[in-house]
Amino acid sequence: MDLTAAAEELYGAPPELFVARRKELARQARDQGDRALARGIEGLRRPSRGAWLVNLLARGARDELGQLLELGPELARIHRDGTPGELRQLTLARRQAIGALVERAVALAREREHEASAATRRDVETTLEAALGSPEVARHLLAGQLVHTPQSAAAFPLELFEEHGTSVEQAPPSPDPAGQAAVVDLADATRRREQRRGRQDQQRAQARRVARCVEQLERLRQEVAALGSREQVAGDALAKAVEDVREQGQQAEQAARNVDQLDAQVARLEHELAQLRSRRQQAEERARAERAAVETSRVREATAREAATQVAQTLRERRAALDAVESELAKLVGQEPGPEST
Repeated sequence: MDLTAAAEELYGAPPELFVARRKELARQARDQGDRALARGIEGLRRPSRGAWLVNLLARGARDELGQLLELGPELARIHRDGTPGELRQLTLARRQAIGALVERAVALAREREHEASAATRRDVETTLEAALGSPEVARHLLAGQLVHTPQSAAAFPLELFEEHGTSVEQAPPSPDPAGQAAVVDLADATRRREQRRGRQDQQRAQARRVARCVEQLERLRQEVAALGSREQVAGDALAKAVEDVREQGQQAEQAARNVDQLDAQVARLEHELAQLRSRRQQAEERARAERAAVETSRVREATAREAATQVAQTLRERRAALDAVESELAKLVGQEPGPEST
């Protein structure tokens, strides 16, 4: 395994699996003694959801991507030298191709049990638009290892070439063969004047759109210049960061080993915790069974006591009745006459 193969695998996997798999691949490289490869793998960044969909296109729809990117130079040429009709036709083909690729990316994600949101669809569309105008973006797109999608993409200004109604303006009237002045049709002249005014309004509207585009272009140029300065600053910071990382490499390796040891300890403690929880559950079940048995015994004891109380009461009542009968019998015996004397 090398860094290219590791990146190919990671950027083709869903983003939520990226970190765990990156850690596993880095560990494999470290176990094989390739610390430089392990550091390289750990430096790979997780892609956004939109970037992952574009990476899926680079793997599953490469031919369609190539056909779209072939439109870029042609669009630039038509935009510069072509006719409005040619630009409209090619722009329509561009929109259809981008729309089809966005749906293809959504389908590829759905095959992997992921549903793309509206925001993710827009990210894919923006990236495809940006690739048409930037060979650098196109190169990263085809590599299939995008981390983030562009924030915006410069679009070809199709609104500059809107289809206006065209009509051939009639030539001014010419004298008749007799040399007399031609009769001017006032209604026709009024219609032509209104047509000219309409074309002038369209031209003024088009000029305003051109001015807005020029203003936007100037803003973009200023932003590009500012980004160039920021890129230089970022490059210097990156160089310093790389140097710092190189100096701290040994510390990072030791930290990685410590992490591995801690992971093993965590796994062991989790296993012990699971056993303790199982024992606790068993003890709770036994305690519940014992409490139920005690409660049952208490109920039985209460029932027995109540039965004993009733028996004692009945016994007292019977003894009282017996005493009464014996007393009555004694009285009767005492009243019996003695034997007659002879």
